[in-house]
Amino acid sequence: MGTNEQHGRPVPATPPGPAPVPEPALTDRDFWHGAALDLDAYLARLGLSGSPPPTLDTLTAVHRAHLAAIPFENLQLLLGRPVPLDVPSLTDKMVHHRRGGYCYEQNLLLAAALDRLGFTLTAFTARVLLGGDGRPRPSTHALLRVRVKGEPWLADVGFGGGGLVEPLRFADGQQVSQGGWNLRLDRVSEIGDEEWLLRGFEGRQWRNLYSFAASGCSPRTTRCSATTSPPTRGHPSATD
Repeated sequence: MGTNEQHGRPVPATPPGPAPVPEPALTDRDFWHGAALDLDAYLARLGLSGSPPPTLDTLTAVHRAHLAAIPFENLQLLLGRPVPLDVPSLTDKMVHHRRGGYCYEQNLLLAAALDRLGFTLTAFTARVLLGGDGRPRPSTHALLRVRVKGEPWLADVGFGGGGLVEPLRFADGQQVSQGGWNLRLDRVSEIGDEEWLLRGFEGRQWRNLYSFAASGCSPRTTRCSATTSPPTRGHPSATD
């Protein structure tokens, strides 16, 4: 029966030996659903064409073009309307109807495109620190780590002014100037060992933009949190 009796209570049976190697917990490995994206229409929306290879030049070109072509928009949230985050809905809204989106919409659309182009990527969620008072905030911002020939790069087309213009090398102490924006990525230990802080130089000082833990986030979990958290600037209760 799998249990023993002791003092009238069932006692779990002792396993016969060490547990076997665990089987994969996730049976659906198609995280990004790039096949559902109209890639030609997406690239046309960005002013690009063809089927570019998964290189750093391609990642940089797509990242810059996406920022230039697809604006930040949170009208659905302000109107209290649902924001579907499946790839066909994102494509219909931001590609075919030429509208914008907030961070989850923007970076999930980018992720689908990068997946379709052959990149390997991981999703993170971040705590936006810009405009904060030093108290901990929930993780309400979405961003991506993309690997190019084994080297990690940070990608984020959903933060807005002061954020990344191009992918940023994912390395401690990485400091760059992108189109007039000065950015720096540092590994910190505020909460955990694998935590990172992105800062921007504004005027005369460095300001914290957001921090995040470098532990992968399932995009489906991201989608769930996106519908229950205040995820975008301009919303009355926004923290992003």
